[in-house]
Amino acid sequence: MRVRHTMTPDPITLPAGASLGEALDLMVRNEIHELPVLDGRRLVGIITERDLRALLGPGIKDGDLSEVDEGMLQSSVDEVMSGEVRSISPDAGLGEAARLLADLRVGALPVTDQQGRLVGILSVTDVLAAAAPLFEDDE
Repeated sequence: MRVRHTMTPDPITLPAGASLGEALDLMVRNEIHELPVLDGRRLVGIITERDLRALLGPGIKDGDLSEVDEGMLQSSVDEVMSGEVRSISPDAGLGEAARLLADLRVGALPVTDQQGRLVGILSVTDVLAAAAPLFEDDE
């Protein structure tokens, strides 16, 4: 099975230059943990819930911003995102993707085409859902 069959196509993204407040709002509203950061359609980074919790505090997941400095929410994601993001091809196998997720200890991989344009995102949950039938045979 290929990544393209399991990934979430057209994921929710954030433009380069967006604020941390915008990133947090998108994550909370959509119940997601990773946001690819784009310059046009080109992947330039990723920001995660873990990044935001480290900067803004643990209560942010529940929308508790009482302890957060308002100025921090206006900071740009460019300043804190991971800029060296590993991505995977939509034609890669799920075994390769699972190994990469485990080796990098990340919750998701951006999926990019040959021109570096984002075409999807593959999460650990996506991989587990695809593998579930394999485990059901053992029950």
